[in-house]
Amino acid sequence: MDGDPVEPGLPIIRGMTLIGYDDWYGAGGTRTQLQQALGSGMLRRIRRGVLTDATESTPASDLYLLRVHATAAYLDTGTYFSHVSAAALHGLPLLSKRRGEVTVVRTRGGHGSVHPSLHSRAATLDPSDVCELDGLPTTTLTRTLADLARMLPFDEAVMLLDAGLRAGAEKDALLVRTAAGRGCRLAERAITFADGDAESPGESLSRVRMHQAGLVMPVLQKAILDADGQFVGRSDFFWEHVPAIGEFDGRVKYDELAPTREDLIRVVTTEKDREQSVGDTGCRVLRWGWSDLWNGGMVRRLAPVVGYASSPRATVSVKRRRAGWSF
Repeated sequence: MDGDPVEPGLPIIRGMTLIGYDDWYGAGGTRTQLQQALGSGMLRRIRRGVLTDATESTPASDLYLLRVHATAAYLDTGTYFSHVSAAALHGLPLLSKRRGEVTVVRTRGGHGSVHPSLHSRAATLDPSDVCELDGLPTTTLTRTLADLARMLPFDEAVMLLDAGLRAGAEKDALLVRTAAGRGCRLAERAITFADGDAESPGESLSRVRMHQAGLVMPVLQKAILDADGQFVGRSDFFWEHVPAIGEFDGRVKYDELAPTREDLIRVVTTEKDREQSVGDTGCRVLRWGWSDLWNGGMVRRLAPVVGYASSPRATVSVKRRRAGWSF
């Protein structure tokens, strides 16, 4: 294929270009060149009428954001990205199974509709419910969290709410907004339990599993000091009565900190030194990863050490749902 038929200046989202068919043909690209670009993987369809130069290695979360941006040109005035799509724009963690459709709210009358590429709801939005993110009309963080807290399962809702509180949402405002209406009890339970000190989806889900099992709940992000009062580290979870600290080891943590093998060795060595320093303070260190949240390993590891807040609860079966839990 000779040259680059795509003009500069097209929308670029996270380093990836959105290309409309009119852009392609207007820049001199031919149908044959387009088929070659699609066949080679140089381009891919992100939605009807829109192409992108994103590759197969592009994270699913970024591809979903591209779909949201690609949909914007097809929306009427008075339509706002909402629910899952608004959550993605606000940078909240979403399971892959939630990215099946772009979601919007229409405020200019009519009825909602569900299509393969767009789920629209008819609703009234107060001016305080809307904002602009990345140039797109979107429901605010508080409105988005309130909408999703009414409809998502407890564990998913807690992950979103923890991240939303960490991003600046206020728990009292969320409770007021969800005090009545459909899903209000579901929302109240998740909002009350949510804690912005949980710093990752894995930490949020760990808290849910502890709660479901009836374990003594920990303090989050506790500063650990040595005998001289010097700062040693900060724990994901801390049980003062033991004392013990808990650490969730999500693989992404090391992937982000250690992009190369040399970096990984450095990070792991530093982490071992930190754990030794914490152990020297008399705290027991307990670790777990993603798989332990599904096979009961975390609860089995913690229960003999931290104990139960009340009579042990029946373990909630989660293996059946694991397949849908990817980010």
